[in-house]
Order: sequence, then C-alpha cells, then structure tokens
Amino acid sequence: MGTAHQRKTLIFKTIDELCKQYPISRLCNYFELSRSGYYAWKKLGKPYYKNYDKDLASKILLLFNERKKGYRYITFQLKSKYKITRNPKTILRYMRILNIKSPIRKKKYFHY
Repeated sequence: MGTAHQRKTLIFKTIDELCKQYPISRLCNYFELSRSGYYAWKKLGKPYYKNYDKDLASKILLLFNERKKGYRYITFQLKSKYKITRNPKTILRYMRILNIKSPIRKKKYFHY
C-alpha cells in the first residue's frame, strides 16, 4: 500500500521536472498515469502527507533514538514527557514517514 503511493509520488515528481521539455499528456501516457491525477497532486501543493508537523516528528525521532521502541511506547512518552496527546495511529504514520521501525525481539528458545 505505501510503496504504490511512494512510486506514484516519485513518478509525479519526475513528470514535474520533465514538463518543461515534454508535454504533460505524453509523460502521463508514458508512465501510464492520468493527467487529472498529476494535476490533483500538483494542486495539493505536492505534499507527501498533509498537516506534517516537523516539531512533533523531531520529538518522535528523539524518543525513538533514546530507546528503540514502538509507536505505543512513543505515544506514552510523548504524553508523559511533553504533554502531547496524539492518536497512536498518527504516531505510527509519522514513524513510517521517518522510516523508523522498532526492532523485533527474538523469541525465547525453550528446550525440553
């Protein structure tokens, strides 16, 4: 789901760079995308995400670098340290934007 969105965003950025040299309709046909999709992307100000808060993102990154934990832990820490209340799904979205993931712990090996 996220990779298709990133792919389209990358293609739209490429079309935006090449639109001075080639017609937009031709570029859209080449990349097999609709012209209306390109213009919709351009009208929205070419955002990767709406309402992106850089201050919140820096705090999430700071908390993640302290202890490499997941979005639930970071949500709890934001509430206790900075008095910032956000939906855990919002924190997860920011973590995906920042491309940070909590490490998966190894399962315990039980020998019998």
